[in-house]
Amino acid sequence: MEAKISYHVEYQGIEDTALLKTLKSVSQLTNLKKHQPASIQALEYRADADIPEMLKVLRAHGYYEAKIEVSLQDFSSQIYVIVAIQTGPLYKIKDFRINFYSPPKKDSILWEKLDLENLGITLNEPALTTTILEAEQETSKILGQSGYPLAKIISRDVRVDGKEKGVFVTLQIETGPICYFGEFSITGLDSVKPLFIQQTIPWKEGDLYDSKLVETTAETMLRSGLFGAAFIKPGSAPTDHNLLPIEIDVTETKHKSVNIGASYQTYWGPGITFGWENRNVSGMGRKLSLQGDVTKRSIAGVATYLYPNFLRIGQDHLWKAEALHESIIPYNQSDYSIMSRFDRRISHKMSGSLGGKLERMIVTDSVQDGKFVLFGLPAYLRWSSANNLLNPTKGNTVEYRITPTLNFTEKKHEFLYQEVSHSFYKSFDKRKILVFAQKIRICSILSRDYEDVPMPNRFFGGSEDDLRGYRYFTVSPLIHGKPAGGRSAIYYTFEPRLRVSKSFGLVPFYDLGNVYKSVLPQFSGKWFSSVGFGVRYFSFMGPIRADLGFPLYRRKGLDPKCRFLVSIGQSF
Repeated sequence: MEAKISYHVEYQGIEDTALLKTLKSVSQLTNLKKHQPASIQALEYRADADIPEMLKVLRAHGYYEAKIEVSLQDFSSQIYVIVAIQTGPLYKIKDFRINFYSPPKKDSILWEKLDLENLGITLNEPALTTTILEAEQETSKILGQSGYPLAKIISRDVRVDGKEKGVFVTLQIETGPICYFGEFSITGLDSVKPLFIQQTIPWKEGDLYDSKLVETTAETMLRSGLFGAAFIKPGSAPTDHNLLPIEIDVTETKHKSVNIGASYQTYWGPGITFGWENRNVSGMGRKLSLQGDVTKRSIAGVATYLYPNFLRIGQDHLWKAEALHESIIPYNQSDYSIMSRFDRRISHKMSGSLGGKLERMIVTDSVQDGKFVLFGLPAYLRWSSANNLLNPTKGNTVEYRITPTLNFTEKKHEFLYQEVSHSFYKSFDKRKILVFAQKIRICSILSRDYEDVPMPNRFFGGSEDDLRGYRYFTVSPLIHGKPAGGRSAIYYTFEPRLRVSKSFGLVPFYDLGNVYKSVLPQFSGKWFSSVGFGVRYFSFMGPIRADLGFPLYRRKGLDPKCRFLVSIGQSF
């Protein structure tokens, strides 16, 4: 059998690790190393074949004068292949301009949108091919959002000037006519009524064409759960008055489903969940769902009716009836409630809700038993620039909740629940391997007397998201050694989240906080704190987390030495 050639490859002249990795990805010397060549000539051919591909990579990174020499050094046990790279000077973008065959009016806002900054172009920065191509794509995107969906980039002229060591880019564009939304047609509907899609569309006939509205409409249709696919595309040519027909093609999914599942949470123990849902009541995408949950410490049944896009796009009307019984350390509770709520997406980053809730509550085995009838007006406002709901790696989230509540007992009592929180996420590398996350939450209940607030409406620390080293819902003022809850609380959590692989992450954490009888938090005295360590498994449905927390201020007979927690999603 003919002997194979064993060799080692060494790249010289490249200090940029990312660029070196890209060069290796196109190199046959690296990718075919396990398939040893049959001769020196075959190895030389493999090496020579690498040069044109690597030069393309170097030019794409702005090195237009790069040179590559490959040499073979024969040692007794192995052949060394030396790839010597001279990058030459780094060329930079000297000019980037757009020429229109039929230019828009000079006072058009389109010219402002096509500013170099909006296109991601900075003059005298490295002339990366990806930067130029992304600017070209952004140009097409801006044109589509500004009434020119039929615009075409006719040519891209890239002139490389060796004297100035620069790159000059010119895009030649034919905008086509300015277009407005015209009539739309729908295909693919079965049980969903056309009126549902009509109520989902945010534009009117005659409005200036905006591709962003088209994209968000398709996303809204997919989020409804009624469609497995939704395609919205403009016609090939406008009709009279530059009205552009719109074609909507959808594929419906099954609208009824039954679910059953099992769960486990550290404090609540094993659980089972089951439910039924119809996502297309009356053919209008309204959802009716029935859900039941049973754990070691609780039983709950919930009926929900959701009316999407109620009166306006982005505003939902929710009805919810719930029966709940739970038995936890501070109290036993039986609760029956009905709620009506409006949820509204105010903008891309802001959302809110406002509703009314009537509930009947029976509290036993606590320091303040009683039967209560409560009527509240819960309101919620959220602003978020975080990039992900279950696993954010950058951005901020601010949330505010307020619920004025009337407590009908022997004589009427009222109280005002308020809570504000701020979450912050920051990564210091492009791959987001390390993310610093922190959250602060401040809570207050305004009432005339401490006893005016029923036990389940008070604050307790030691949940799965705060003061994780302490027993569940036991961080609060104690009466006869039993948690009684508070009217104010403050919690702080810091987590450096380290992603060690595609599937796993490590999260050490520090929690700090306390709960008080007073209306406002008291910043004096000893605070509760806990430290711990967590593991994250990044599944298709979000991070599955397991945390081990240790209380630093352990109360004898009440707090464990450590506490193990399992749930889905990051702690915040």
